[in-house]
Amino acid sequence: MRRDVVLVAVTAGGSALCWWPFSMMQTPGQSHLWFLPYPFIALLAGCATVLSAGRWLRFVVASSAGAFAGIVSGGVIWPTEDGIAQSYLLLGAAIATLAVTLVSALAGLAGRLLSTR
Repeated sequence: MRRDVVLVAVTAGGSALCWWPFSMMQTPGQSHLWFLPYPFIALLAGCATVLSAGRWLRFVVASSAGAFAGIVSGGVIWPTEDGIAQSYLLLGAAIATLAVTLVSALAGLAGRLLSTR
């Protein structure tokens, strides 16, 4: 059980930290990199599922909660200069969290098939 707690914490923290570089860079030319955190989040959720003997749902929840927290905290720490864009922070975080949920669920289900036990 203790191993699963550590894996959940690492999954949530890693998922949150994947979004901070995008909060830091405020240049419009970098908007084509929006998909970059998703493979890393999927890798975190999939590897954690494999290491926890196939218990995948807790890592889907952890990666989703971590992504939401990372996007919101990144928007608070590094706010955009555009007030209108800043007002849509929670809506954008909710949409990205839904995508993270889908990606991490697929990775978790794949990790369950590759479970070590």
